[in-house]
Amino acid sequence: MWHLKSIHAKSLCSFLELDYSPKQGAATLIFGNNLDSDSQNSNGSGKSALIEAIAIGLTGEPLRKVNADEIINDTKDEATIGIVLTNDVLGEQMTVNRRLSRKQPQQIQIIKQSGPYDTDTEEISQATVADYNKYILDQIGLSKDDIFGNFILTARKYKSFLASSDKEKKELINRFSNGVMVDQSIEELHADMEPVEVELKEAEKQVATCTGRVEALGTEIEKAINESAERKATNESRIKNWTDLIAQKRADIRTTNDNISKIDESLGDLDDLDTEMQELEKSDKDVKDSLNIIIERFKANNIALTTDYFREMTVLDTQLATASQNAKELAAKAKELSDTLGQQESQYEDTCAELKTKLDKNSINRAECAGHLDKLGKAVKRLQNKADSLNDDERSKKREAASLENQLAGVIQCPKCKHEFVLNAQLDIEAARKDLKSLQTAIAQIGKDLAENSKEYDKTVANGKNQREIETALENERKRLVQEVENAEKAIKEARQACTRYEGEVEGANAQLSDIQDKISKIRKHIFDEVFEIIDGAYKRRENQIKSLEEDVNTMKGSIASYEEAIEEARTASEEDTLASLKKSQAEYQKSLQKAIEAKNEIEERLNELKAQESYFIEFKTYLANTKINAISQITNEFLETIGSDIRVALSGYTILKSGKVRDKISVSLLRDGVDCGSFEKFSAGERVRVELASILSMNQLTNLNCEDGKGLDLLIADEVLDSADEQGLASVFKALNQTQITSLVVSHGLTNEGYPNKITITKSNGISSIYETTNNDHN
Repeated sequence: MWHLKSIHAKSLCSFLELDYSPKQGAATLIFGNNLDSDSQNSNGSGKSALIEAIAIGLTGEPLRKVNADEIINDTKDEATIGIVLTNDVLGEQMTVNRRLSRKQPQQIQIIKQSGPYDTDTEEISQATVADYNKYILDQIGLSKDDIFGNFILTARKYKSFLASSDKEKKELINRFSNGVMVDQSIEELHADMEPVEVELKEAEKQVATCTGRVEALGTEIEKAINESAERKATNESRIKNWTDLIAQKRADIRTTNDNISKIDESLGDLDDLDTEMQELEKSDKDVKDSLNIIIERFKANNIALTTDYFREMTVLDTQLATASQNAKELAAKAKELSDTLGQQESQYEDTCAELKTKLDKNSINRAECAGHLDKLGKAVKRLQNKADSLNDDERSKKREAASLENQLAGVIQCPKCKHEFVLNAQLDIEAARKDLKSLQTAIAQIGKDLAENSKEYDKTVANGKNQREIETALENERKRLVQEVENAEKAIKEARQACTRYEGEVEGANAQLSDIQDKISKIRKHIFDEVFEIIDGAYKRRENQIKSLEEDVNTMKGSIASYEEAIEEARTASEEDTLASLKKSQAEYQKSLQKAIEAKNEIEERLNELKAQESYFIEFKTYLANTKINAISQITNEFLETIGSDIRVALSGYTILKSGKVRDKISVSLLRDGVDCGSFEKFSAGERVRVELASILSMNQLTNLNCEDGKGLDLLIADEVLDSADEQGLASVFKALNQTQITSLVVSHGLTNEGYPNKITITKSNGISSIYETTNNDHN
């Protein structure tokens, strides 16, 4: 897609020098300030000159029908305009320089650049100014009408698609869908069909004439063969009989022609009825009033609707009321659940936070408890080891003491000198006694140490048992807390599921409601589709009646011709000759009839082939048109949703009736909450401008989508087109434009929207215009 990067102009209108680069992918507000005239305010400041520079740069033509003298600054003899376009997809840049002169033709220079080097630059050469302009538009992929209709919009020239006539809508749809090409093919087919239809009509007339002659001759031959000799009439009586038959046939022809005239007159009534129904469809009458008029007018024309729309509307109204109530109740329940869920979510978060704190504390306590148990376990093991060591030491010392006691038990004392001795002369009794005493003292101390160790052991074991109980309590507390967390999660999950379930039911109810509303909104279209289908069917039936009666007239004329020939022959030939002549004439006319039928069948076959082609073309054109109509409706409604409007657009497309005729009526309805709110003109200026903006954006996007790959134009200029919006509406306009990221320039005559950061002011002072730019790169 091509992007307008910059505009440069000299001596253009009130600008001596103009340099401006639009902010890409954003909306810019253009406001004027004419300091030369207090009464003009923003008028005459030079806003239009900037738009003219872009228009001339792209197309070579100004928006207004003015001469070059009126574009060039009054003090200068010539003006220059230059625009730079870039295309990221194609990797190209195109510079267009134009020189406008009061005395010389326009001069144009086009420079294409496909890379960063000088060798990547090419100057385009064309024979004439028109060829240069055509080249530029071909490169962009748009026509001049496309640019002035969907990209550069001015209050003087802009025509709203929604408010345009049915003919204008169809022309636009045809341009989008290439339906013009199909129309050309259909016109060529009609040109081919016309002589065939004339030829067929003559062939049918010939068949009817031959049929009448053969039937009349057959009747006379049968009469001539069956009459007995005594009942045979004279030539005069036969001639009189034929003359009476001719008179009767002519009377029948007059009666039939009268019937044809009456039916033909009824066709005129049907034409009037068709026109009246078209006007009724365009009117703002509601469905029921329209239906009453249709029923009354149909009755006057001896036709009737096949569908009971009053009953259908009653059923739909009942369904709508039920579905609305159901959707309302479900929405209320869903809101209640949503509000409750919000409270539960908050409680759940508080509960989870509280339980997490408790679990964290429990984890710390369990860790401390585990530490204590570990220390107590180590202490128990240490005390057990100490007791084992003391027991071993006690046993060892007791063995030593017992050995000393055994040795000292054999001490002998001399009665005289009291000297003590043992048989083992090596034993030092005194030392042994001291060692024994020392051992006994040590054994006693070990006993005390064992008692103290046992006491400490019992205490430590008791502490361990107590700590185990604490550990068990903490573990139980952890399990309880985990269960509470799981219960809270389960409860909130069930609440969320219930909320989701009701949201699904609300969505389903709204979808059902939307379906009913869609049926109600389309019932008017269905009514008028059936109306025109019935009128077309009645018209076709009556045309067929006329055709059949005309064939009867031709058949009767053929019979009259046969009777007249028979009268002539009867006056000049004998009865036998007359019978032979009748048979001969019958044989000849039978051959003629067979040839006429064969010729008619062959012509009908050719005509049917052409009609089949026409039908294919019509179906294809209808498909193309409806595709674009649906696209316009869908894109417009997407933009309306983006803008935040509760209004939606419903476009009725082309319909192929049972008769094969295409009903190419494009009507626009605006819906609020799925209910038809009437025509576009019924809405307030503020509401219309939002819908208008959505329509403009959809046309702009659809036109670009219709271009070849890589082509199109990222630009939308609205010159005082959206001025009916108030300041709040203008803010929503800019919000929507920025969301679409279309490079857009909005010229405002009145509202400045001071709070909007991306703005330029064109100020005129002492006859010279200048651009002052205010931007905020952080603005979205």
